[in-house]
Amino acid sequence: MGSDDCYDCAIGTYTESSGESSCSDCPSGTSTISTGTDNSTDCVAVCTVYLYGNAGSSSPAADVNVEDGTSITQYCSTNYLYEGSSSTSFTCDTTNYETGRSCRSIDLSTANTAAFEGDTVTLTCSVSSEESPGNTTSDCLFYNNNTLISGTTGTFVNNSGTFECETTVTIGASDTDYNCEVVFSGDSTEESSNVTIATLSVEFDVTEEYIKEGEAVTLSCVYTNSDDYSVNTVEWYLDGTSISGANTVDGTDTSSSVYTVSSMSDTDEGDYTCEVTYFTIGAITSGTKTVNMFSVTATSGDIDMIVSATSTLTCYAKGSATFAWSPSPDSTAVTSETTYSGYVATESVAEFTLSSTATITCTATSLNTSSSETDDGVITATVLDVGFTDYPADDIVEVGDAVTLSCAVDTPSNSSSFNNVSSFQWYLSGSEITSGITTTDGNPTTTSELVLSSVTVSDSGQYSCVVTYGDTTTTITSIEGILTVDGVVTDPSALTGAQGGSITLTAVFKGEPDSVEWEVASLTTGASYTAVNTSLSTVTVTTSDTLSDGVNEQTTELVITGLESTDEGLYRCTANYSTDTISATTSGAVLTIYYIEMGNLLAVKGNSNNFTVSATIYASEELDHVTWTANGTVIDVTPTNTYTSTSSLTTSEFDLSFADYSTSTFVCTAYFDDGLNPESDAATPTILSVESLSPSLSSTYYKGEAATLTFTALISHPDELSGYATMDWGAPSSASTLVTVVTNTIGSEVFTSVLEITGLDASEGIIQFDPYFTYGDTSIGNTTLDVGSGPSVYGFGVYSQPNTTYIYPENSTYSLTCQCQFDDSTTGTIEWYLNSTLVDSGITNSTVDSYIQESVLTVNHESNGDQTYTCSCVEADSGGTENSDVTTVAVTAWVEEPGDIGYYSGTITLTCTVETLDNLDSIAWTNLVTSATVSSTETEIGDDTQSTIEISTAPSETTQYECEATFTENGNYMAGTMTTMATVTPISDTTDPGPLTSYVDAEINITCSVFGDEEATVSWYQDGSVNSDSSTESYDSGTTTSVLLNQTMVLGDTTYSCSFDFARASVNVTSDGINVTVLSEYYSTQPTSQATNGSSVLVTCILSNGLNSDLYQVGDDGTGTEVDVMSTMFSIDAPDDGVLEEYYCLSAAGLESDPIYIWNSDDITAVNDTIATLAGVAITLACDYIGDEPSDITWYYGGLQVPVSTSQYSIDTGTWANYEQSTTFIISTPSYYIHEGTFECNATTASSTTLSATVAITVLAIEWDDDNNETVSDADKTFTCWLTTTTTVSSYDIVFVEVYPNGTESTEDMTTNGTAVGSKMPYTYTMNVTEDKFNSTFYCAILDGDNENSTSNTGSLSTPNITTSDEMVYHNDGNDATVSCSVETILSAAPTISWEASNGTITYGVSASNSSNTYVSVYTGTVTPITCMIVFLESSQVETRTFTLPNRTGSIDSTTTIWSGFTTTITCEFDSDTPDSVVWYYNDTEFTSSSEYEFTTNLTSIDDTTHSAELTYLSYTTATMDNITCKGVWGVDELSFTTAVTGYGFDARLPSYTKLYDGVSSTLTLSCDATVPSGEGVVVTLMNSDGEQATASESAGRVTLDHPVPIEYESDDEWWCVFNSSSDYSQTNNATVAFIGFVSPPSVASAPYGGDSVTMSCAAFANSEATSIGWYMDGTEITADGSKYITTSSYSLPTHETSSTLVISSLEDGDEADYDCFAEYDGNEVESDILTLLIQWGSMTSTYATLDSNVTLVYTWSNVNDSLTLTAEYNTTSGWVSVDGGDIVETGTTLTISVNGVDNTTATEYRVMAEKGDANYTEYGTLYYIAVDTIPETFTNYTDESDYVFTCGFFSDSEAATDVNWFKYGESDALLSVTGEQTIGSVSYANGFSSSTLTIRNVTDVDEAYYYCQMTYDNGVADAAVVESAKAGLLNVTLNPSITIDTLEQYVLTCEVSLVSDASDVVWEAAGSEITISSEDVNTTDSVRTVTADLTTSDLKSYYGSDNPLTCECLVDDVSGGEEIIDILEPCKCFVYRGMK
Repeated sequence: MGSDDCYDCAIGTYTESSGESSCSDCPSGTSTISTGTDNSTDCVAVCTVYLYGNAGSSSPAADVNVEDGTSITQYCSTNYLYEGSSSTSFTCDTTNYETGRSCRSIDLSTANTAAFEGDTVTLTCSVSSEESPGNTTSDCLFYNNNTLISGTTGTFVNNSGTFECETTVTIGASDTDYNCEVVFSGDSTEESSNVTIATLSVEFDVTEEYIKEGEAVTLSCVYTNSDDYSVNTVEWYLDGTSISGANTVDGTDTSSSVYTVSSMSDTDEGDYTCEVTYFTIGAITSGTKTVNMFSVTATSGDIDMIVSATSTLTCYAKGSATFAWSPSPDSTAVTSETTYSGYVATESVAEFTLSSTATITCTATSLNTSSSETDDGVITATVLDVGFTDYPADDIVEVGDAVTLSCAVDTPSNSSSFNNVSSFQWYLSGSEITSGITTTDGNPTTTSELVLSSVTVSDSGQYSCVVTYGDTTTTITSIEGILTVDGVVTDPSALTGAQGGSITLTAVFKGEPDSVEWEVASLTTGASYTAVNTSLSTVTVTTSDTLSDGVNEQTTELVITGLESTDEGLYRCTANYSTDTISATTSGAVLTIYYIEMGNLLAVKGNSNNFTVSATIYASEELDHVTWTANGTVIDVTPTNTYTSTSSLTTSEFDLSFADYSTSTFVCTAYFDDGLNPESDAATPTILSVESLSPSLSSTYYKGEAATLTFTALISHPDELSGYATMDWGAPSSASTLVTVVTNTIGSEVFTSVLEITGLDASEGIIQFDPYFTYGDTSIGNTTLDVGSGPSVYGFGVYSQPNTTYIYPENSTYSLTCQCQFDDSTTGTIEWYLNSTLVDSGITNSTVDSYIQESVLTVNHESNGDQTYTCSCVEADSGGTENSDVTTVAVTAWVEEPGDIGYYSGTITLTCTVETLDNLDSIAWTNLVTSATVSSTETEIGDDTQSTIEISTAPSETTQYECEATFTENGNYMAGTMTTMATVTPISDTTDPGPLTSYVDAEINITCSVFGDEEATVSWYQDGSVNSDSSTESYDSGTTTSVLLNQTMVLGDTTYSCSFDFARASVNVTSDGINVTVLSEYYSTQPTSQATNGSSVLVTCILSNGLNSDLYQVGDDGTGTEVDVMSTMFSIDAPDDGVLEEYYCLSAAGLESDPIYIWNSDDITAVNDTIATLAGVAITLACDYIGDEPSDITWYYGGLQVPVSTSQYSIDTGTWANYEQSTTFIISTPSYYIHEGTFECNATTASSTTLSATVAITVLAIEWDDDNNETVSDADKTFTCWLTTTTTVSSYDIVFVEVYPNGTESTEDMTTNGTAVGSKMPYTYTMNVTEDKFNSTFYCAILDGDNENSTSNTGSLSTPNITTSDEMVYHNDGNDATVSCSVETILSAAPTISWEASNGTITYGVSASNSSNTYVSVYTGTVTPITCMIVFLESSQVETRTFTLPNRTGSIDSTTTIWSGFTTTITCEFDSDTPDSVVWYYNDTEFTSSSEYEFTTNLTSIDDTTHSAELTYLSYTTATMDNITCKGVWGVDELSFTTAVTGYGFDARLPSYTKLYDGVSSTLTLSCDATVPSGEGVVVTLMNSDGEQATASESAGRVTLDHPVPIEYESDDEWWCVFNSSSDYSQTNNATVAFIGFVSPPSVASAPYGGDSVTMSCAAFANSEATSIGWYMDGTEITADGSKYITTSSYSLPTHETSSTLVISSLEDGDEADYDCFAEYDGNEVESDILTLLIQWGSMTSTYATLDSNVTLVYTWSNVNDSLTLTAEYNTTSGWVSVDGGDIVETGTTLTISVNGVDNTTATEYRVMAEKGDANYTEYGTLYYIAVDTIPETFTNYTDESDYVFTCGFFSDSEAATDVNWFKYGESDALLSVTGEQTIGSVSYANGFSSSTLTIRNVTDVDEAYYYCQMTYDNGVADAAVVESAKAGLLNVTLNPSITIDTLEQYVLTCEVSLVSDASDVVWEAAGSEITISSEDVNTTDSVRTVTADLTTSDLKSYYGSDNPLTCECLVDDVSGGEEIIDILEPCKCFVYRGMK
């Protein structure tokens, strides 16, 4: 046995010598207890194991003898029994063996010992042991047949001392043994015994079966049957019911139970199950087997069929089947899965058309049976000669036609099925028709007719009739006939669009219209339709056909894009059917456009800094918001948006800066909630400016002068505006007689205005003119510019006099006002004189306007007496003066005024006295604090009046009482008031400090104060006697304060008091007693805190009474401890250094002294003098100072003072208090290299002594060794980290940390050999580097017990960097290739590099090493492949890189055919690396740019080894080269390939660019000569954008084509020639022919009027800018002058146009002419078409007129056409008639035609004819006549809650009313709106009549009123007219008539009338004649008017006679119009009439 084969001796054996080949057995009865025993003494006796029945029992229940040779270890291990262990049922005594180990028991159990395959079973592993198993997921393992079951590990749960873990397993197909394994602490494992689970099965061989009827079937149920699981019984069930007759067939492990059905019938169908009962585990039921009987059913049975008619027959088969029909059906039968009679079946449906009786068989073949069973279904079809003789025919009709459809069938007598017809049914497109049907029975024919009396499009469709035969209820259906009713199916819907958007209108028609036409009408009622202009680019009409229910339908769509407001209207569509000569028209659809009209953008320079931008948004809803853009950028502005619901428009406007936006282009976009967002057209402001003004208008003109003032303005305005200017000098009405001439003259951009003024007399005063210059245009509105202050006329002197005489109260302040007029406000002064003395104060001067100054003299007289004042106006220029009248002022004064007084108690009196004047009105007193009036008493005393008030209650605060005398105006006595004041101040009780406490001999001050109206005199008292000691007094804000000074205290109590005397009020106020309590004890000597300087010190505590004190020392808890007793002096020992002690003295009475602090000497100490910390973990250094307050505390490190605060440090010097101060120094991130060392804290004492303490810091850091970062995989790697210390440390853990890619970490301890290197200690960790380690990162860390740590920097692993040259290197044949390998590594051992060929030859290439640890090896040669091998010596790892060195190859087509004008691509391929470049040659000449051809080259890579070079070649002439070569270049290597070239095509290029001038003689002939394949019949075609122009054919391989190009104006045209051959084609280059001419002739927007400014424009087209462009007028070139000027735009792309405009600023007669423009190009001139300009000279208005109205029509013409001859006419039925001269007024440039008394006979059409030379111009105007048509009806005695309708109408022969409003009369004519109870109908128009209705529902009293309507007519031409209807009432008129006869035999007639408004009159009539009433009384209360009349009997008889019945009527007149009888009174009738009598 070799040394390598040694093994340990087994248990029971041993060896005592080394190198033995075998082990010795132990003596019999003994055994070793472990393997590897080397001494015979280790053989011990085998123990006897005793099992005890109960735990702890000492009596063996039985002996268990271990067989010889079986070791105790084996036995105990097998049974998990060890000494000392106990379980619930036994103990194990293993005496003399393994004493101390515990006894363990492991069991595996399950509740299932048998299960079916796929069942899940739970296994439980139980451990009985005093030793707990592990508790991780890997400590409990389960095995299946000794194989670990994946996913079944678990953890243990302690269950009452037994540890259990569970798993669930799925049972397989065969029996399985299971066991579990348990891992204990110390990694020992034990296994359980095996548990076997048997796999059972009870199942059928198949689960479903189909059996043909009558056949036998055997069912077999197979089940497990073994010794362990024996079967007791087997039972069978069909659909849950027990069945018998089964037989059993036994086998080895399984048995079968067989059940046989001998003849299959439908009763045998169902679900079969078998139930097996085992002796041990009970009954188990199989799955279900379904048995079906296969059969076929022909559901049609025997049927009658109609000859040549198609019938549908159906067969069903159970289960899945295929079908065959005999005979074959008309088409392939349709087979599908279905359900039939409750079972799954296959259905087959076939169609048959028979001409004779037949038997039809369907044969089904089952797909569910193995033998493909078949079965038949048989149908007998009897064919009868029966069917339709008539059926609906196709027809086309129009809407409204009457249509009759007919249907008829025969009823044969030989058929029981069809011998009678029970019903006819008609259908339209599948829906039954139930009306309009008549049926006529006949023999053999029965007929049914369907009558459609008036068809609509909905009657279109497929008509059929269904006949039902009564005997069999068999039905047959006729052929469908299609009825088409041409007409409208779908009307277009109303739409709303947005400006710039698009809409689609859709109409659908039945039938096949030949054409459709869309029409539109304006939304004005009665407007006619016109065709939609479909030629516009924004309008598109599309049609599409569909088939609906057999009838063609055509859908037509009208799409309008770029919507504008003009697109609004009523749209309809008409379809025309030529076949029926009919048309169908849809109803109109309203298209509403949300659109925006930009306002007049007028920017005025000089008017203001801003201008207004506005737009009007038309929409039927209120918008959400508006955005504005300027030059495409949104303006940050909030416009003012105003929505007007009645007109459905919104105005949006805002102001912008002229400087910023006057030249901008604006666009407005509106946003609505429905998503319609119209966008306006772009608009640019019109800029108006007045550039200069003269004169400045600041001159002044004097009285009496005459002046002429001239204003001149240079106007700058846009050329397109026909501007006008006016000057309003702003003359006031007072100067109307002064202005004699105002002349305004407009020149060419110059305006002049002249004003002439006469002189003024003195009475006119100042006249100021306020001129305004106005400039604008009728289309954009006017702008008015304030041009500065205007001329003025003034008069010098007093303008306004002060009043003459004043009498005022004394001390009143009053003002005198005087105004003076000067030539301007700075040319004069105003002076005041008092009694002829100049006044120099109280004067305020101001300027009223530019010429008037005002001076106000303010005077305050303090005494009475008269004063005289004079105002003087002094002119500065002349020094002249004018004085005002003299003003006299008299002043009265108070005779007596009340004085201020104080109030303490009692009653006080206030008095004021005033001189009694004639105008004294009253004297009143007011409390100014409460504003309350105080009652007073007035007494006349001589010439004076005295007023007195009394105050008996003290005010709560100082209060002023005002006495006011009021004077009224009386002659020269002026109205006014005079006031005086009295102040009453309450006097308060005193304020004192109250009781005081002091000590004996102490000096104190005592303070006392009082509040009053004056400073009081103070007296002090002590114990009732006057105290004359010094005191100080002060008075502030009503308070008198006194301080009694320096009162020395004596033992005992003393009482002080203060007394205050108020002289004016005669009041004395004395304080309460101030008691002072004097104490006898205090410390007269305070102890002193001090340093002992090493000796004991004495502390003195002396009380004022000489008594002793106790000494206390303050402990750390702040409480005092007595250290010495009852003394006045205490000796205190010196404390230790750095210790501060606190003491205090305490008297027997409890008086405590101040603290006493004792310390040895001033000192500073470190809290910790040494500190160890981890790098990066913050640390705090601290020092404590004791002693007198230091002057400074600082920190030092390395001899340098540390700053108080940095990013690294934070120092807190602390605060000195109670003789101590603490300082701290925090280092936030300590570093080993920076902070390891000694720090010093210093304290500087007051004596400049420096005290120091030091703190030594040790910083531990861990550092990563960069050599750790590289290794190779699959090798051991030792990582090193360095600890910054030279000793090993035990208080920290040094660990190695791996960070996995998912962020989790693992930690391993590092070890050290204890040998420091320099100042650092190395720690290492060794790890096997696998591939996954290269994805981790690593670092080292120092850990301490407080979760603090310090970490190194992080490292990661990398392998040596291997780089190579390209691994595939191509080379040309014969040349070497060079490749290289390079290794960069920091590994200490250099790698070796060698090269190995495919034959195994090894070559060492050139290698080198440099300072960057890079090793390189190079191979040069042609061997391929060649491998580079790198060997790393540290790990013996080998890396290889393989290179291939192939030769280069390539190819090109040998021949190439090139066609001129056709792009030819030639491809050259290189099978190699990519060439550096590819060069192409023709005939050995390199391709370069040429006019004969074009080419491009392209190099692409198909894959890594194939590269394609392409030459894309285009020549417009036949090829001139013979060969084309491509050459690939790789540095110095080259490869070339050549193709031979054959060329066909055109021999020469066409001229690339030619100009042809319109109207100029120039020609161009294009020639196309080509070389072509001979014999192919090639045709050459000359083409341009219009298509083919000329052709020529081939002859002998040549084609020649010459063609002249016509001169036509259009854009540049492209020409080319092309030919086609059988194989390819060829084309020339494009020849561009530029036709130079005019794109557009001159044009104007509309016919202009005389005096208008007109702009004509034209544009010339060319490919370059015109040399010049100009204009002709009647053939003569126009030269610009003051009235005509020409502008020419620059040449623009892409239009290629040069445009020009001719502007005539003011049209005159001579401007009517022919105009054209010309352009010159390269010396050639082209000329446009001619525009004939015609000028209109006037315009005429139209107007509305109502019955009997007087109206005018106005004709206005331009003022430059004074020579017009005008004739006015009106149109009659007999022609035009001249207007009577008396009805014509001609003023200036206006002719007015008057039309008076308008009625329905008045002419409505007028015209004015203007003659000017030979020219005639006519303008028309219309008189729109409006007449009343319908008057609203009055309703009286209305019924509550009923509905009433008012109607009003008007007639106009021209148009409908555009708006209507209804009003309620009497409530300020309230405008009605639509509410829930009232509806206003819109205007309805027909045949000239416009009408509207007002409906009032549920009428109540509040609706009782008169109503009327107003209609508005506005056709957009004339001013709108508003007409009003008569008023109609909704009235509840009640009448309570009565007749009584009074004592005088008079009839008293009483009529009570309830009206909505007062009646105007009441009249009585009898028999139609008015009765003269002798007396009448009218009384109106609320809405009831009572009229009472007295009438004698004789009076009545005079009307009626004695025998006639008496009858009377009562008439009431009011405002309504109309009349109605209301009630009747017998014998006298009282009637109420509404209306005028």
